[in-house]
Amino acid sequence: MRTEKQEEQEVDHERWTLRMAARELERQCDGAVSEQRWRAFLTAQIKLGALPYDGRVVQADDVNDVLDLDEIWSRSTPRLPSAMREDEVSLDHWDDAMHAARWLGLSAISPHEAASLLCGVDPLNAARDPAVVTTDETTPEDFKLLLRVFSDAHTVDPAHRRLRHWFEIAKASGCKQHSWLESYLAIRQRLGYSAFPSDQPKEAADDRRGDLQSPTIPRQRAQEIRILELVATMGFNPLGLPSRKPGARGVKAEAKKLALREPAVFTGKTFDTAWQRLRDDGRLVGG
Repeated sequence: MRTEKQEEQEVDHERWTLRMAARELERQCDGAVSEQRWRAFLTAQIKLGALPYDGRVVQADDVNDVLDLDEIWSRSTPRLPSAMREDEVSLDHWDDAMHAARWLGLSAISPHEAASLLCGVDPLNAARDPAVVTTDETTPEDFKLLLRVFSDAHTVDPAHRRLRHWFEIAKASGCKQHSWLESYLAIRQRLGYSAFPSDQPKEAADDRRGDLQSPTIPRQRAQEIRILELVATMGFNPLGLPSRKPGARGVKAEAKKLALREPAVFTGKTFDTAWQRLRDDGRLVGG
């Protein structure tokens, strides 16, 4: 029988023994639910076949998917830490704070917009002027230098440039820029998305927008259609999702809870990937 110290050594941020998982969940709910009750809950989920278990450890993301589906815990915060969950939270943060996916998907970004974005200031935020705002990594001088470099490039070759092109010009010039975009792109790749929304192969995009009357709808397309149906059923306009209120679950979390009741269509991962595709394509806006 493994000792508690041996069990602790097996926890690697993704894999958890039942005891350590129960203890972490107890800590996150400030002891309102005991370690014993959490362990009983997890054991019951294993017996139901809802939680994969190899006899030694459970995966953090599998536990979190079970909690997302539960009537009680879906509305509360206890969740096991995992790299995937941290990435998802970070991705949502930048999509909300910087409208990242929207800017990356645009076909043409002006030099001023690009310099602002690469200095960590959303051009849509009228209250923040990058020419006077100092962020945690950049200064107004950094913005002015980026803008001058971008303006020069645009004068020499006034082509339509996406944000990815300005990003590459900034790196090649050696100009200082905020690290948020590079971090955001790395997260997208770790979660299995294309680094840039606009990099979606045309054939795949056409496939997803294929004839809805076709008797054979590709699996990804079917998932996207189902998500849009769920959002509409919840009473929301997919093109104008409300922002998440502090302390409350957002539209995505509620839709995911409903979607995971259809295991033949969704897993937690495929739902998140399909949701992001819809955001990238502009079929889900806001939230």
